[in-house]
Amino acid sequence: MKNTYKDEELVEMMVKGNETALDYLYKKNYKMMTNLIVKNNGSEEEAKDIYQEALIVLWQKVSSKDLVLTSKISTYLYS
Repeated sequence: MKNTYKDEELVEMMVKGNETALDYLYKKNYKMMTNLIVKNNGSEEEAKDIYQEALIVLWQKVSSKDLVLTSKISTYLYS
């Protein structure tokens, strides 16, 4: 696995069903996402659940070609 991927590469990987993209995104954005949720009175367990759900939605939208990405993937997940 490479150390870094461009968003376009990650989307292409997800379209092909390559779960390495999810693993990479999970690790890359985990701290940012959990910090956001914990700072807004959520627990770390809730943060993990919410983040996993966000990644599943991203995967489903990319797989169904229903995603119009107008920002970075990290911004999409953050929102």
